[in-house]
Amino acid sequence: MRLSIAKCVWGARYVQTMLALNLPSLLASGNIPAAVQRMPLEHVLVTTAEDCAVIEASPVYQALAALIPCRIIPLDETPVSADYDGIIDRMNRAHVQIMADCRATGAAWVFDQPDHIWGNGSLDHLAELAQRGVRCAMFAGIRTNRQQMESVLAHWRQGNTIDIGRDALLRLSIEHMHFHDQTRFWGAPLGAMGPHHLNWRVSPHSFLRRVFYAQPFLMAVPPAAVAPGRSVDLDYVEHAYPADALHHIRSSRDFLVVEVSDRWQFKEQTRPPFTVPYLATWAGQYVSDRQMAVFDQPIRFQADDTPDRRWDRLIRHSAAVAAAVARARDLRRTQEALAGDHPLLAALLGRLLRDDTAHRRVPLFETADFLAPSTETLEAWLDLPVPQLLRQVLGRLVTSADSGTVRSLGGAPLNVRRAGDDLWVDGRAMRLVAIPGAVRLFVATDA
Repeated sequence: MRLSIAKCVWGARYVQTMLALNLPSLLASGNIPAAVQRMPLEHVLVTTAEDCAVIEASPVYQALAALIPCRIIPLDETPVSADYDGIIDRMNRAHVQIMADCRATGAAWVFDQPDHIWGNGSLDHLAELAQRGVRCAMFAGIRTNRQQMESVLAHWRQGNTIDIGRDALLRLSIEHMHFHDQTRFWGAPLGAMGPHHLNWRVSPHSFLRRVFYAQPFLMAVPPAAVAPGRSVDLDYVEHAYPADALHHIRSSRDFLVVEVSDRWQFKEQTRPPFTVPYLATWAGQYVSDRQMAVFDQPIRFQADDTPDRRWDRLIRHSAAVAAAVARARDLRRTQEALAGDHPLLAALLGRLLRDDTAHRRVPLFETADFLAPSTETLEAWLDLPVPQLLRQVLGRLVTSADSGTVRSLGGAPLNVRRAGDDLWVDGRAMRLVAIPGAVRLFVATDA
């Protein structure tokens, strides 16, 4: 197997960032010099003719070319819109060029960007994974402020090389974290951009992260029929690899790549704080079931010796948040399914899903049955404050499949008799209504 460290770059700012930060970090002793001892490497750039001349004349690129084969592929310069969407469109086309090149040469793609900084040893870790047969390795980098990082990295620069260890790079990245990553911490007073990932502070130099959109850093390129629907680092992996082919890197002490961005590169409007209702709504619109499963894989960003017991506590806490988000996301689908034939139930469920306190009072369960009361009772519930509404709902929610006197999640005793999917509650016949999700709905047969 051969690894192709491939990326696209155009424009003076990104070319300069690549030459000043990205390529020097790849030249660190534990990156290209170590990885090339495991397997053949090459470096592939997709760029313009104008930028090619600048790149090939630079000492750092010449130092790279002295270590491994380097190739440059002409960028597809078909005109695009001048806005951010146009930039992404051109980048996606370049990534398609890279995938075609990897297929033609039989190389696995090391997904790189001109604004990546590689912690020493990270590329060698990818090469080791490739040796072990890993087809797709996933991680989630940190976004940092370019201007600040460029100046502080001078301490680790030696000639054409930036040789910085993963713990040291993480400490700098936390200190100079981009505003949009700073707001993606649980409990932050406001948000910015979308909640692509969520962080929990462990200590001043460590945090835990759960991510919806993990980024692929190693990809054994699949058949040509598979193409990204949006972009390589959003949905390509879901199209190209089965879930059991993914390897999730779980610690920054194994692998760390960070991004550098201008302070005001992104100008999206400020978002509300990241609450369970907000995250469930956003995930319901933008996150697939496969990506929800990735959110179950916590990543430790660790640059100190915080005891494992604190990590374990935050892993459990964040797992509870993740489970609450997943349940609320599923219940939103349930609400949509109810809207046509059961509008009262849909309206009541919507009130609970919009409230940020309701989910904390409902124990997590794998499956449950909601034994709906009469239409008259449901209409009366519409005017109840949320805490009272929740108590009434819990009084009709059961997790036991037994017949007899059953205690609801709200503690109310219900006389239940079951026969397959047929059910009688307090002597009233109920029928099962087909809805998506973990909650089965029973309504009166005369409803």
